[in-house]
Amino acid sequence: MLNFKRVLWALRKINMPIGRNDIVLDIGSGNNPHPRSDVLIDRLSGKEHRSGAPMLIDRAAVVGDALKLPFKDKAFDFVIASHVLEHISDPDTFFREIQRVGKAGYIETPSFLYERLNPSVAHCLEIHTNGEELVIHKKSEPVTDKFMKDSGYLTKPTPWSELAHNDPSLFHVRYYWKDNIRYTITNPEVSCEWVDKIYDQSSSKDVTYSNQDERKGWRKFGIELMQRYFNHGRKKRLSEEEFYSLLVCPECHGKLNKAETNLVCSVCHSSYPTVPFVNFENK
Repeated sequence: MLNFKRVLWALRKINMPIGRNDIVLDIGSGNNPHPRSDVLIDRLSGKEHRSGAPMLIDRAAVVGDALKLPFKDKAFDFVIASHVLEHISDPDTFFREIQRVGKAGYIETPSFLYERLNPSVAHCLEIHTNGEELVIHKKSEPVTDKFMKDSGYLTKPTPWSELAHNDPSLFHVRYYWKDNIRYTITNPEVSCEWVDKIYDQSSSKDVTYSNQDERKGWRKFGIELMQRYFNHGRKKRLSEEEFYSLLVCPECHGKLNKAETNLVCSVCHSSYPTVPFVNFENK
């Protein structure tokens, strides 16, 4: 039987305040980039922390750090950060960078309730919204409540897991912003640097260039339909030359000049490879 709440949840991806000609950045795009995004960026391209699938590169993409975005100020009309914030050890810098490169955007995360019921060792923040701002609580360690994790409320067949499956909106935070992001960190004194060690051990090499999604049914059909529709418009919105014009050095924001297979900063002279995709991690 078709679950209309799950259908509505899936349709959230096309129900966003994005103009036809808007240039859209997807931060932390992973193996399932948003169909409307024009440019992808992810810190990691390997299979770790994304259900065994490497980063999908089917449009303009870079490997880079969300805390040092390699883009010009206000380069994007809309910035999507879906299931990224909960991984970020320094949310203050993350928000500053998003607001620097974007004019508006959308943030989606698991809710603090989901994180309490099913904590992830790769998540360092618990998040909710009061309708006006994001409220963030830093985790001092990967699992702060072992008893709750071992209960398996969302991983075993329980009324809670059934509820989470049937109505995902109850267990997620959705936040739109324009011009600035309003947020409060309840415990800013806590350090989340422990999560960076997890990602430092992850791969930034593996990628895939086509969607190997094995799912069947209406969801796969819908995703493929959206991809075809948005791919057509993407070619008109952003050429390769225009894409490179958006890039700056992530260290000093200096202009980047092409030099064979590299981009070289005209200010600090840092060099970034462009083959097989632009890489702002390996200098």
